[in-house]
Amino acid sequence: MDPHNDRRTSLMMGRVSSFHDCCRKVSQQASAVHKRETKTSIHYRRMAEELHKMSQAERSTALRKSLASVSEAMNEIESHRDDYVTSRVEGSLLAKLNELDETCNGPTALLLKNRNMSIKSSVKAKDQFDALAAKNSSQAKLDRKKAELEQEERRVYVIDKNLQTSLLRYEKKRVSDMKEILEDLVKGQLLFHCRAVEAYTKALKSISRLDSDDAVEQLCRDLYISTDQVRLSAITRERDQSNANENPASGVR
Repeated sequence: MDPHNDRRTSLMMGRVSSFHDCCRKVSQQASAVHKRETKTSIHYRRMAEELHKMSQAERSTALRKSLASVSEAMNEIESHRDDYVTSRVEGSLLAKLNELDETCNGPTALLLKNRNMSIKSSVKAKDQFDALAAKNSSQAKLDRKKAELEQEERRVYVIDKNLQTSLLRYEKKRVSDMKEILEDLVKGQLLFHCRAVEAYTKALKSISRLDSDDAVEQLCRDLYISTDQVRLSAITRERDQSNANENPASGVR
């Protein structure tokens, strides 16, 4: 039995246990994120639908186009949310993290546990053999106990022989799997937010073309109001407001 493996086992049991707890906690939050993102997508799609209905009812051409562009942007973004966010949280993060915990943490923890149990069994068999020898027990009993002791010692030897290789293999798989999980998660987030920036930038250009004066002129045409009359009324209001600002006490009696 390699005495260094006692320290390695103790150290790795702590690390495996800690990583297992972290995997479990991240999985819990990933599950919560998946549910929240699914609900968020539903609400955004509903809001996009209402904005679309608003655009259809809107008489101002420019405002109608802006409402429609925002609605289209939201629908486009939500079409990417499932591919880049929701499905990746569920498949790339949640499922793969659980798989990593089961296929990597589980077997390694079992290996370390079996080593400790085998050592305890070997020590127990050795103590029992020594006790029988001290009592001058029959040779048959001593032979049976010696066979049990040799079997336990062989089990510890096999585990110890493969322990270092198993621990190195565990670390390589753990880190390589985590790299794949994190890369897929972050790439999904980047792609989703890039699509969001593209979609909303397009919508913002439509919004920037909105002009309230143009809307007033269109309303005048719809209501058969002379635009000259509207401009004259606006000039009169501006003049009156200017006079009131210049002589704030003129209206006080």
